[in-house]
Amino acid sequence: MLYYISFFRSMRRMIMSGCPMPNNCEMLIRAVPNISPKRISMATMRECPVCGIRVKLENLEGHLKKVHPNVKLDKALTEEDRTDIRIAKKKERKTSQPFEAHERRRWAIAGIVVVAIVSLLIIAMIALPENEESPTSLLDTPAPLFKYNDVDNVPFDLNEHIGNRLILVEFFATECSWCLKMHPNLEEVWADYGYGDEVEIVSISGSSEDLLEEVRAFRDVHGGNWTFIKSPESLAETYLVSATPTTFLIDKNGIIKEVMVGYQTVQQLHDTIEPYL
Repeated sequence: MLYYISFFRSMRRMIMSGCPMPNNCEMLIRAVPNISPKRISMATMRECPVCGIRVKLENLEGHLKKVHPNVKLDKALTEEDRTDIRIAKKKERKTSQPFEAHERRRWAIAGIVVVAIVSLLIIAMIALPENEESPTSLLDTPAPLFKYNDVDNVPFDLNEHIGNRLILVEFFATECSWCLKMHPNLEEVWADYGYGDEVEIVSISGSSEDLLEEVRAFRDVHGGNWTFIKSPESLAETYLVSATPTTFLIDKNGIIKEVMVGYQTVQQLHDTIEPYL
């Protein structure tokens, strides 16, 4: 760094004193340490002695063989040319070897990472259950019965409500954005079917992260004049719920007739309910 600072200071002094600027090539040689005029000439392009095209020195011999196959190399190239070509090729190999070694190391590391990831995936697949049951496996089976107090401490027994009307059991979580988005749709369905006369709605939070007060606050803030329950996580497990919202339609005989996983529009809810009225 000090070398280059000294160089630019000397150039400034030359300009200020009115001295002529040195030749560009000479400036380059003087500015870059350890580079001789001979090394710079060898690093430049070389004209083909046959067609005059400029090619890299180390490629000159190959150019002659490919483009001018009828020309004899010993006549086209001087002994000095061949010496320069050998030196240039030797330097080219030396500079490419570290790069090739780096590339080999890089690919070796990438291979190790890929093998490690695949191994972890295989271990995970072995550790997980092969056929995890989904809520749809409960279709056309009796709905698991439950009995809990709602958020207002009023007892709710599912068995006592079966037979009077269809029951829509929704598993939700207070922090679930799709549950919040679907909530107005449930309110509209609740109103469309006589505010519980034809279709009863029960919203259950089986999330271990929800508290009773949070479920009550969810109802108070977002509305819903139906039953809200904070149940143990075991109830969601009994219904095989792995995502929220998940909604079950129970007919008047207590049989699960439909399972809706994920967000449902008002029209989708109507289309699901109508065939069982």
